[in-house]
Amino acid sequence: MDAHSEQDPRRALGLEGERSSGPGNLARLAHDGRGSYRRRFILGAVAAVAVLVASVLLVSSLTGPKHNQSSSAPASASPVPLVTSTWREGDPGDLALTIGRLKLTEAGCFVLTDPHGQISVDGLIWPAEFAVQTSGQLVRIVDGAGRVVATEGQLLRLGGGFGGDARAVCNSRPGASVFGIQGPVH
Repeated sequence: MDAHSEQDPRRALGLEGERSSGPGNLARLAHDGRGSYRRRFILGAVAAVAVLVASVLLVSSLTGPKHNQSSSAPASASPVPLVTSTWREGDPGDLALTIGRLKLTEAGCFVLTDPHGQISVDGLIWPAEFAVQTSGQLVRIVDGAGRVVATEGQLLRLGGGFGGDARAVCNSRPGASVFGIQGPVH
């Protein structure tokens, strides 16, 4: 490098004889890769966010509650989903007890109500293989063998435990009481 190019930065960049702020120079710098750092940074950040979102969706689909509707249920105008877990009779379970009247809300959620008709449990997670059967206005819950275990309006004593993701159960509000049934339904 000669002494003249050390003093003139435009000459050092190969831009001698051109104005440094001209549009041709900016385009040339961008195509030479000198302006691509920001672009690479933004693309890397977008890729990282996409991987994170995909991971969260995959994990939630593998661990979240499932929605069942009995294939033997008579066809109805609007199917009623039933949130179920992987718990089966004979599996270890929690020992909490809750009592309430089974109600199907207008939003299609199964809840328990207290003696005054107020919701006492915001959402129920039923054992594996349980499903909904509907016939006209009659809504029943059946077990894996097809036996009716509960009917809307019935007073139930349920064993299991409070917890679970309220948002996954009927889009309940965060902090809602969700009860996972881990015992006989009666």
